[in-house]
Amino acid sequence: MLVVFDLESHSVTASIPIGGGPDSVAFDAELHRIYTAGKAGVMTVIQQISPDTYQVLDSIELHYGAHTLAVDPATHRIYVGYASLIVSPRLAVFDARP
Repeated sequence: MLVVFDLESHSVTASIPIGGGPDSVAFDAELHRIYTAGKAGVMTVIQQISPDTYQVLDSIELHYGAHTLAVDPATHRIYVGYASLIVSPRLAVFDARP
C-alpha cells in the first residue's frame, strides 16, 4: 500500500494498492506521476489528479526482484534495475506517455 500524507494537516489523503514487497518510489513532478516498484516485480504507475486524488494508471509485471527505480525528469523515462543469480543484471527502460 502506498500512503499519501499531508504534512500540513497531518492526515492521510490517499491509500493506493501497489505491488508486493514495495521498495522504491519516485515522483515525476511535471507529469504528476508516482512510480513504485517492489520485490514482487510489479511497477505501479499512479497519476495525481489533484493534491488529494490519485488514480492507478497501470501495474506492469516485471521480473521478480526488479525493485530499484529512478525517473529522469528531463525525458520522463523510468529506469528499473534488477539482478538475479540466474541471469545477468538488467535494466528496463520505459517511456512515459503524457
